[in-house]
Amino acid sequence: MVRKRPNEKRETVEQYDDGVRVIAVTTNPDDPPWSEGPDRYIVVDKSGDAYEIDDGYYSGRERRALALAQLCRHIDSLKIHRDEDFVPVDVAALGKPAIAAYLSSVHDFLAHETGDALNVTWKTAHQYVTHVKEGRRP
Repeated sequence: MVRKRPNEKRETVEQYDDGVRVIAVTTNPDDPPWSEGPDRYIVVDKSGDAYEIDDGYYSGRERRALALAQLCRHIDSLKIHRDEDFVPVDVAALGKPAIAAYLSSVHDFLAHETGDALNVTWKTAHQYVTHVKEGRRP
């Protein structure tokens, strides 16, 4: 698990039956409710390994964390690689929606960057990530 920092508030956003969970982390819990929102999200997989999502636009962090959680549910031991030219074989085998979710969640790709990488429109790339996040596609 990721070490808790001083003055940090953690709240479980999503908990799945298989043990995968998404935790929202706010470093300054005294911020007003209209502030940017959580500073980062932690995705904990079935084995207890934790992955932080703390980069990119704050408004997309929860979406990316939920998509990564869904990938963790489909792949027992998902290994995160920060090299932008790398997508694990287990993810690639699930198809373009899973690849789009991985690129968005792990490499912080924007929809148009993901679309370019997958040779689809940015709208299709965005929809892929949404479907994975919602559990409609692996």
